[in-house]
Amino acid sequence: MEDKLKLLDNVPDEIKLLPQWIMWRREENKKNPNSKPTKIPYQINGKKAASTRSGEWTSFIKAKRALEQSEGVYQGIGFVFTKDDPYIGIDLDNIIDDYGNMNKQAKGIIDSLDSYTELSQSGTGAHIIIRGRNPMKTGRKSKDKMIEVYSEARFFVVTGEIIEGRDIIQERQQQLKDLAEKHFNNQKAKKQERQSYNSLNQTDEEIINRLSNAKNGNKFKALFYNGDISGHGEDHSAADLALTNLIVGYTDDRFQVDRIFKSSALYRDKWDRVDYRDLTIEKAFSDRTWRYDPSYYSGGQITDDFELAGEEGGQEGDNKKGKYFVVLKNASNPALGYKINISLLAMYMKERFDIKVYKGQFKIKKDHYYRNVENMKYLISEEIPRTLRAPSYIKDCEELLLMDGELVLKEQDLALL
Repeated sequence: MEDKLKLLDNVPDEIKLLPQWIMWRREENKKNPNSKPTKIPYQINGKKAASTRSGEWTSFIKAKRALEQSEGVYQGIGFVFTKDDPYIGIDLDNIIDDYGNMNKQAKGIIDSLDSYTELSQSGTGAHIIIRGRNPMKTGRKSKDKMIEVYSEARFFVVTGEIIEGRDIIQERQQQLKDLAEKHFNNQKAKKQERQSYNSLNQTDEEIINRLSNAKNGNKFKALFYNGDISGHGEDHSAADLALTNLIVGYTDDRFQVDRIFKSSALYRDKWDRVDYRDLTIEKAFSDRTWRYDPSYYSGGQITDDFELAGEEGGQEGDNKKGKYFVVLKNASNPALGYKINISLLAMYMKERFDIKVYKGQFKIKKDHYYRNVENMKYLISEEIPRTLRAPSYIKDCEELLLMDGELVLKEQDLALL
């Protein structure tokens, strides 16, 4: 038992921190005595647990302690997969022979996924844990019955007996898709790949790079790399929220937000307080009015030219403000995409160009004088992201700007034509 407990220290911290642990033991199936014993999940209070009732799970530390004190009543602990976490378990069954040799197919799968891998409790299989989205139904088995994939409402027996030094959980969406298509004849994986932007399938590194290279990247870099809270009144909590606000624009995954924040210079012990961390992340999502849309890519080049809602774009001193008029069609369902808020667009145009109306003619201030705008529709269209440009948006915005009425200007304010 002592060796078994010591091996559990090898379990990755990122799943140790989740309250998704149970005890387990093998029990005979009373209804079918001739069948193999079944692994039954238990709570630490001795009552049976279910992989669908989170109130019956516990922390890693408590589960490990209960195992130690059980005096052999339980045979180990297990991690429960849920639809709310990003983890997927791949169970490879009967892949190691009596001489300790692993079959080539299983070895190829382990090499391809290259993520946390441990020897199963029986010693004849392997468990792999990755981060990603399951393109299949949880618990589905491969055609040859060797592979089973879990993503929710199931638990993995966890041993901590690492195989080939693979001790870190990695993001492996593409590799999982390939596995599904090859071994499960799964067409849904292909469909999901075409629709993947709806779930913002980006690695942590990709998100950090996008934030760093955005027009307001200086703000992100000051918080993320330098831990600089001077722009937030030296209020550390306000800075935490500001950084979280930026991150949630690029992911719908709360666990990914947590991971990225923990890799920042702002990370401190307070973030590990569940109440503080969860409240900060939830507030960021509830306040979110902008969400990154990869459909703005064209030929590998970024073509979107609007910023996070309410943020100023560009370097310090650049007066081009964030295009806050681009809003979600439905804040509770970001996958529906974006629309233009005409009132906000008109407000943006007035602020951006200092637009005035004089005797039915649009004028903008340039070189201290108000000059005629020859084509307001063109000016408006240039400010709208090209994938959202629609004649109705442009026409309605122009009419709304005209509704401001006449403005009395002094002759000396008008440019000599």
